[in-house]
Parts: sequence; structure tokens; C-alpha cells
Amino acid sequence: MSGKTPRIRVAGILTRGDEILLVKHEREGRQYFLLPGGGLEWGETCAEGLAREFEEELSLQVSVGPLLLINESIDPAGRRHIVNLTFTVKRRGGTLKLHADRRLKDVAWVSRRELGKLAFYPEVRKELLRAWARKFKQPVSWVETHWE
Repeated sequence: MSGKTPRIRVAGILTRGDEILLVKHEREGRQYFLLPGGGLEWGETCAEGLAREFEEELSLQVSVGPLLLINESIDPAGRRHIVNLTFTVKRRGGTLKLHADRRLKDVAWVSRRELGKLAFYPEVRKELLRAWARKFKQPVSWVETHWE
């Protein structure tokens, strides 16, 4: 037993018409897009953590809706194990502004068509697009992905 525990990351799906809000990250020289969110802190609910992350990273106030996707990613080298919980969110206020962070590089509204052309992690685009086509009204999906 290593004494390590999985990291729980909460993420939010915020759409505007035919676009979805994504953040661009950079890690170890690689740039990729992902849904806004971040690590859950001890003692906070998933909804509290997700609302905090939207405020801290993007200056947006959101209300958190239903859980839509669960995804687990495990680094083959055993260094990282992440459980991603993805919720729908609705914007309540604020002005979109990316806050300075060493990994956050940009924030963008991305069309459904553009989504397929981006480096995106975790790789849940197929499930995300399927849920979007159903207006995000579907049962929770468990999505297994391979670490890249």
C-alpha cells in the first residue's frame, strides 16, 4: 500500500448556444483543453468545490446541476490517479476573466465542430457530444479512459 489516494477533480459543462467553455492548460510542455474545474478540497461538497473553481479561475458564479460523467484516469507509471466528476452548470453572474495560474493559458468558447480538433483531456469528447445532443438530460455515464 503506497499511502497515496486518488485525486478527485470536479469539472463543469457550461454551454452558450452551440459553444462550450473550455480552459487551455499547459503541463510538462504539452498544451491541451479541458472543462473548467479543479481539485476538490477536504470538507467541501462537489458543488461547493466546483463553484469555487469557477470563481477562482474564471471569475464566474455558477449554480451546479446534475452529475453527468464519471471518468477515472490512472497514470501507467503509478504517479497519478484522478477521478473526474463532471456536472452541468448554469452561469449566475460574473464577467469571464482568466486568472493567472502557472498551468492556465487561455479560456475559450469552442464550437461543437471545433471540439473534435483539439487536444482534450480526459478523452470524453464522444460522451460529451452525445450528452450535448440530448441537451444534457441523460443518466450518468461511466467513462474509462487510458492515460496519455
